[in-house]
Amino acid sequence: MKKWLTGDGFLKLCFAFFLVSMLYFLATGSLFRAAESLVGVLALPLFWNVQKRFVLQFPIALKLYLGLFIFAAIFLGEMGSFYYRFPLWDNALHLSSGFVVAALGYSLVDVAKYRIGVGLKSVFALSFAMMVGTAWEFIEFFMDFFTGSNMQKFMLEDGMAFVGEQALLDTMQDLLECALGAGILLLLVLLERKFKWRALDWFLVRGKGSDMVLKPEGADSV
Repeated sequence: MKKWLTGDGFLKLCFAFFLVSMLYFLATGSLFRAAESLVGVLALPLFWNVQKRFVLQFPIALKLYLGLFIFAAIFLGEMGSFYYRFPLWDNALHLSSGFVVAALGYSLVDVAKYRIGVGLKSVFALSFAMMVGTAWEFIEFFMDFFTGSNMQKFMLEDGMAFVGEQALLDTMQDLLECALGAGILLLLVLLERKFKWRALDWFLVRGKGSDMVLKPEGADSV
């Protein structure tokens, strides 16, 4: 039983939940909700494929976060209206995702065996987090534009649209929170180097094998 509550087992439970939810919404005619559930159905197999194809070791904490993040963002945030009920819900998700994505970017430099200093690795981690955060804002914009959703929170739950700077507030807050989350990760990097902590091991991706290079299995060595 314990293996289903950690790592890939937990993600498999999440995948089953997302799949059942998608089928339920399709059967009841809720096509937009079904499309939201489809995000989880597609995201987890993509994660597993990347993990296997590039022979990566993702820590348990990162796998747990992935499943919980999708559930908190889609099912609680969008379907459960937690974004409206709890004003800090969206802030917490963007802040934590900025931290985790920055940790991913920081560790991928080591996985790919690029020999650069901590300063450049930190710059890359921050840039990687901001790139992913910006890409997500693009997704929110196009979803709102083509489906009439309110992912960018440019209007209230009752449909009343914001005007002027208020309409841009959610997007700018999301990007700032992403940067802040990445900044917290970089602060922990500095503290780890100074005090020899090991806390970041919970979030850093590792290559399987001492001669790991970030490339597909079966590819020739460079």
